[in-house]
Amino acid sequence: VWGGKTGNVLGFTNLPSKLGKLAANFRLADFNAGSTVNYEVLVDGIIRGSGTFTWSENNSNYIGVDVRDAALVTLDNLRIATDFVLPVVYPPTADAFETSRLTGTPNTRFHWNVTEGTLGDPVTITIKNSIGTVLHTSNTLAGFADVDTGSSTDFILTAANSIGESERETSLEEEDALSNAIRADAPLAWYRFNEPFASPLIVDSTPGPVPHNASPVTSTPTGFEGPRDGVANFTGNGSILTTLTLDPTTTVAGHTVEAFVLRHPLSPVNAAIVSQNDGTGLGRSHLAVDTDGTIQTFLAGGALQRKDADVKLAASNWAHVVMVVDKSLPEIRWYLDGVQIGSSSDGTNPDGTTFDPAFTLESATGAWRIGVQKLANLNYWAGDMDEVVIYDKILSPARITAHKDAWLASASGLLSLNASNTTITEGGSTTLTITGGADVDSVSVSPGGTVSLVNGVATLQVSPTVTTTYTISFTGVSGVQTLTVTISVEPSQPQPTVPPVITSGVLEAGGFRIRFTGIPSTTYRVRGSLDLGSFAVDHGTVATDGTGLGEVLVPVVSGEKAHFYRIEEIPAP
Repeated sequence: VWGGKTGNVLGFTNLPSKLGKLAANFRLADFNAGSTVNYEVLVDGIIRGSGTFTWSENNSNYIGVDVRDAALVTLDNLRIATDFVLPVVYPPTADAFETSRLTGTPNTRFHWNVTEGTLGDPVTITIKNSIGTVLHTSNTLAGFADVDTGSSTDFILTAANSIGESERETSLEEEDALSNAIRADAPLAWYRFNEPFASPLIVDSTPGPVPHNASPVTSTPTGFEGPRDGVANFTGNGSILTTLTLDPTTTVAGHTVEAFVLRHPLSPVNAAIVSQNDGTGLGRSHLAVDTDGTIQTFLAGGALQRKDADVKLAASNWAHVVMVVDKSLPEIRWYLDGVQIGSSSDGTNPDGTTFDPAFTLESATGAWRIGVQKLANLNYWAGDMDEVVIYDKILSPARITAHKDAWLASASGLLSLNASNTTITEGGSTTLTITGGADVDSVSVSPGGTVSLVNGVATLQVSPTVTTTYTISFTGVSGVQTLTVTISVEPSQPQPTVPPVITSGVLEAGGFRIRFTGIPSTTYRVRGSLDLGSFAVDHGTVATDGTGLGEVLVPVVSGEKAHFYRIEEIPAP
């Protein structure tokens, strides 16, 4: 709204909807210069803003309502009257209420988000245990508090104003081998994704002085069940913005990013697990996975200095992925399911591209993101995540292995099926690796039979003679689970596409030199005959070079009147 000839704009911006009923109430004693005009702006009866301005001239001022949009505004049913639009009054809304443990203390950390009800109507937040004992009160709409909760595990938050109240319940998160292992390594930020569906609040479970809580962007990923507890489900168009602002250059020894992920088969290029906004500096995608499963980082130089691990992340499989940034060497190391799968020390990626192994980390002070690159508009993650953890230190290989083992001990059901090679030659073999949760003792392999798992892992060597799809099945409390992998079998030698052709033969000292053309890098037999009837004399073998050229010097037998030679393909076994 505006008033007076100064044109000052006052009121409310960013309406919650482009459709609705807009109203403005003006209250003033008279139209004399100097009178105070009180106003309030309402959208669908809800007060969205209020204020005052001064009437500037006697009986010659203007009062207006101004509606703006980037595209189009359509107005209908304009009414000017001396009565007022009465505002709708309503209670506050408890949008989110979560807990996290403060191990070693009797305290529980409460986290909450509350939406104010009627504008200006004070809100009181009360937290009680399941028997009604008041544990904490606050007037802060979004906040956290560390409270001695004794032995209580279930809690109720009530947000109330003069009109009414809203409640939300929560319980302490369950602890298991994995959460205990992570907690023992004192992470800087830890997102467990145990919030209910569409929660606007995603909790940092670390016990630091101020939690680095997060919120969803575009879509809400929480409220989905995974192999052990809640997981975040990313559909390729949403992400999470955290309040963590760790500058990678400020750590003492380095930092570690850890995640338990399941990649969708159609995930996009450079899909980010964790990235960082620029802030005052250059943020990068710390840990990402390309569309073919290549695990990578863009730290220290961006796309021109991309650094890739040596082993790919299979789609549709749960996996434990860790990236360690060691500032002292410097070196970046990747781990997949507890095993190191690459290092930046050689300066070369598996595809042959290179980067500077003596890299220098770039400073960045922006907020960290989950599931998208720093601009939050591309490289979205597609798939699930369980436990995303950031440490401002280096995790040792032993601790990384301990986390992997704890994950297998805490999870349930089939987790992954991978092959050491998905393409083999005839007569070759490949190793299938199967992982499962604590409830998986054995699985059925078709073709193959039954395989037992030890500490959550089983390996099986297979030697198919033709391209074969192996199906792993497990029947648990949630029904039958299956995972498949296809092993392609190729011929042991490529079939010749052109016959060998002798291009010249020259008698010289020491023998008869034969030059010929054939398939590049292929071995041929050299055979001889005295009468052209049968080439039974074996003169050994000869191989062509990379261009298909070959030559051989055949010794000449003294006293022979004539000798015939030919170059033969070696029959397939």
